[in-house]
Amino acid sequence: MSLESSETQILNITNANSSSTSNNVLRYRLSTPINLRDYEVALASMQVYYSWPNITAAYGNNAISYIWIDGITYNVVLPDGLYTIADINGFIQNYMRLQGHYLVDGDSNEVYFLELVANTVYYRVTFVATPVPAALPAGWTNPAAVVLPAVATTPQLVVLANAMRTVIGFNAGTYPAVPQATTYSANGQNIPQISQVLAYNVNLNTVTTSFFNSSPSTIFIGSPNVGFGELINAQPNNLIWYRCIDSIFPEIVVELTDQDNNPLNLLDPQMVITLYFKKRRMIV
Repeated sequence: MSLESSETQILNITNANSSSTSNNVLRYRLSTPINLRDYEVALASMQVYYSWPNITAAYGNNAISYIWIDGITYNVVLPDGLYTIADINGFIQNYMRLQGHYLVDGDSNEVYFLELVANTVYYRVTFVATPVPAALPAGWTNPAAVVLPAVATTPQLVVLANAMRTVIGFNAGTYPAVPQATTYSANGQNIPQISQVLAYNVNLNTVTTSFFNSSPSTIFIGSPNVGFGELINAQPNNLIWYRCIDSIFPEIVVELTDQDNNPLNLLDPQMVITLYFKKRRMIV
């Protein structure tokens, strides 16, 4: 006696037909519970937005500080969100603007004296501190009435002993260690890890795939191949069929997790999952 595959059945699960209240889970209720003993299943495709945040209070990577030329330390706390290095830099500089820590040059450009830049050549983040001048250069203005130093002086970046240092690749410390009268520049000591989520798992409640997997219900592993906020369209090049568990299922449940099997915190829960099911026929 052996088994051969029968006609493939298609199941599309979307937010519209899901009863789940979790952003990373789709839960499709079957009209009649079914025993999937002789069924196999494969992921045909998945569409989901790359919307899980990389900077969050939960990760402990949302805070950094700087010391202004007045010697006061200012603490910058980023709200949860999806940030590039340029976004982090922009948020810090916007905070500095709110504190009045900027000048305006002769071309009406706001000038900030701390900057974080993604350096693709060295695969590092570069930090630059520029001296605040003792006197305004010709054509510059001081709209926030910054108290200028007696001599040109750099502010300092304070990398705290939290997970932000992993994001930007700098060891905890103060950069530069003491204020300087000339421009200070340094590359991070470590490779920046802009996101803690390196891969995502698509897990399905009807299978047990392997004793070696940290999540034995995983039927697909992928990584974001688009930018933040863009649509991930995962379509396996070759279908991988998994034997379903010998059990009666009242619902089909798909869950997205990260590489460590933690729930994926999707800010945009819109998903479309297409599964193929086929029943294996017994033949003599």
